[in-house]
Amino acid sequence: MSDTTPSMNGAPASEREAILAGLANAVVKLDPALAAEFAQRAITTGPDAYEAINDGLARGMTVVSGKFERREYFVPELLRAAKAMNTGIGLLEPHLKVDAGMHKGTVVIATVKGDIHQIGKNLVALMLRTAGFTVHDRGSTARSRRS
Repeated sequence: MSDTTPSMNGAPASEREAILAGLANAVVKLDPALAAEFAQRAITTGPDAYEAINDGLARGMTVVSGKFERREYFVPELLRAAKAMNTGIGLLEPHLKVDAGMHKGTVVIATVKGDIHQIGKNLVALMLRTAGFTVHDRGSTARSRRS
């Protein structure tokens, strides 16, 4: 595609790719202000909110996870990356197109108290809501029970 060829979501392909790359980069650079800037650009010109979250913010978090596994990033950087990602998601979430045609079910989701892995839980909850599920998010303080 040329720089002026429209993508499926209205923005020229190069602009769409620049926004997705900017969202990913904001997470990798641990920069909530940059995430907000590119999320706002996505809202204004495209790509749609779902694509911006999946192909932008989540892609950046995948890079951050790799850096963590290679011991280039540590827990403080993971938390800062999560803050950048959540800043972008907070702006994009009201613009998600929810499949209102059919209620697909109800889901209860939580993270066990003391577990710092709520980033994935939050993404799963967001995607389930978008797919038409009612999600009851119990947060990150659920008690674990042993049978």
